Amino acid sequence: MSALSCMRCAATALVFAALLSAQTGPGLIPIGSALTFGGQNAPDNYSAMTTFSSTQRFVDTGAVKIWQEQVPTGITGEWDVFYMQIANNGPLAGDINSDWDILMNYTLSQAVYFDQVVNQWLVNGTPVNPLMNGIGTICCASATNPVLAGEAYYNSGFQVPYPAGVQQNWRQIFVDPYSLVSAGGINASTANEFIFALHFTLQPPMFTTALATAYQVEPFAPQAIVAAFGTNLTVGTEPATTIPLPITLSGTSITITDSAGVTRPAPLYYVSPLQVNYEIPADTALGAATVTMTPTSGLPGTETIQIGNVSPGLFQLNSSGLAAAWALPIVNGVQQPLEPVYQLSGTNIVPLAVNLGEPTYLELYGTGIRNASNVSVTVGGEDVPVLFAGAAPDEVGEDQVNIGPLPTSLIGKGSVDIVLTADTLVANTVNITIQ
Repeated sequence: MSALSCMRCAATALVFAALLSAQTGPGLIPIGSALTFGGQNAPDNYSAMTTFSSTQRFVDTGAVKIWQEQVPTGITGEWDVFYMQIANNGPLAGDINSDWDILMNYTLSQAVYFDQVVNQWLVNGTPVNPLMNGIGTICCASATNPVLAGEAYYNSGFQVPYPAGVQQNWRQIFVDPYSLVSAGGINASTANEFIFALHFTLQPPMFTTALATAYQVEPFAPQAIVAAFGTNLTVGTEPATTIPLPITLSGTSITITDSAGVTRPAPLYYVSPLQVNYEIPADTALGAATVTMTPTSGLPGTETIQIGNVSPGLFQLNSSGLAAAWALPIVNGVQQPLEPVYQLSGTNIVPLAVNLGEPTYLELYGTGIRNASNVSVTVGGEDVPVLFAGAAPDEVGEDQVNIGPLPTSLIGKGSVDIVLTADTLVANTVNITIQ
């Protein structure tokens, strides 16, 4: 049993091998992440590489002081506030007729919507008041806004999607900003601080479910192991370590509402920002079902899938389709220890040829098979008796199919395909190598 468990570990490791890590950190723009800040006439032409930090940093050869602040809006949104202040008598107001084009690179830890912005000019810490509406491309001067005290230009009501990762050349463009300040009765040359705040809202998780063997699509059988691929699925990476499987990992949970209107939690094997592996709950009714994924943020995403009686899939150990299987030789009527069909070559899993000198059987491992009333298997195009097809002992969602003996006519054939059919549905083709 220990050898069998190790084989299953190898299969599971390969099922999850395609996972990618995601940047995480406190806030949507992680504290300490790289920040490039600068632009044209902002207040002059410069570009400074620094970090996103509440610590004040001098840039533009000491002429400007910048720092940032994060202001959460519940568990699904955040204001990221950028401060720019004159330092050492450096420029800020500049040419009253100049445009101001701020250019930044910054990192988002998760996929978001950019949906609000506040721009504020200050003189010695006091916001410019009044500001004028409808000049150039700036609009929406307001005496109040959600994040800064005092009058500011406040825009909302739009929704621009941004993916996780580095945002290159993010631009905040002002047309004749100093003229706007002057129109409010302020001497533009006295303006010595500028603040702008960006509001981000988490995008809901977006995902597509596939069978966890070779990522086949619908239908999916009750108690089958499936994988949801997408974005923004969770902020952490965590495998299940207990049986029964948990229904929450790293703050993420899944429920399935079936065609009968019954909602059940889905047991979870593994969660990460880009992939969540889970089991279709037992007793899920056939037909259309709604999968609801709720991550740590509490912002749910949904998907509609089809539930069928069977959804046969066979686990494979490498990208070439090497079967997750064990060979079981019988010598003089006595069962021998299980033998692997794979070996390690460096970091690669490659076939280990099966010797058919004695009657030999195979144990195959898959999912979505246990409910089938008829299971057949061919190896190298030849029919092989199916001795057992059902739930693998002591495993969750995993099915076992025992076949054999393998025909001696396969001796010397090398790589041969294994094709399993369950109630007319064909599983993904896997292979072994015959000596």
